[in-house]
Amino acid sequence: TSSAKLTSTDEIFLKDGTLGGDTLIRGYASSDDGILDVYQNNAVKTRLHGNGVSYFNGGNVVIGGITGTEKLTVIGNISASGNITGSKINSIDEIILTDGNAGDTLVRQYASSDDGIIDVYANNAVKTRLHGNGVSYFQGGNVAIGTSVAPKTLTVEGDISASGGFHVSSSGDVFLKNSRK
Repeated sequence: TSSAKLTSTDEIFLKDGTLGGDTLIRGYASSDDGILDVYQNNAVKTRLHGNGVSYFNGGNVVIGGITGTEKLTVIGNISASGNITGSKINSIDEIILTDGNAGDTLVRQYASSDDGIIDVYANNAVKTRLHGNGVSYFQGGNVAIGTSVAPKTLTVEGDISASGGFHVSSSGDVFLKNSRK
C-alpha cells in the first residue's frame, strides 16, 4: 500500500490516459469558492459550485439509490420548505395535501382498487368525498349548482331533471312551481 498527497494552489485536472488527452474532471478556485467540473467530450456536463449554481446536465440523477429512469429519481421521502412547481404530478397511488403549520390533512386523492377517490377534510375528518364508482357525499356545508351562492343545503340555479322519483323525508313544506304555459 502507498499513500500520496496531491496539493495545488490553483487547479487540478484529471485527463484520460493519453498525453494531452481529454479533460475528465477539473477542480479549481473561483475567488474563494471551490468548483468541480465533470466533462464529457471536453464539455462540462456536471458542475458542483461551492457558492454558486450547480447543475447536472448529462444523464439522470439518483438520490438514495443507484438506478433511475427519470431525470431525477429520489428513493425515500422529500421535504421542501418552498414551493414545488410543475405542469404535472404523477403518483402511483396517493397524493395528500396537508396544512404546513398544523400538519392537518386537507385533501387526499387516492385509489381504491381501480377507482379514484378525492376526500376533502375539515378538522381531520372527511367532509366531502367524490368517488369514481361508489358513494359520493357532501357534509358540513351547503352545495350550490349553477351558482356560487348556497343559502340552503342544496341550491340549484336552473332546471332539474330526474328519471326516478322525487322523495321528501321531512315534515317541512315542499313548494313546486309549474312552469308549463
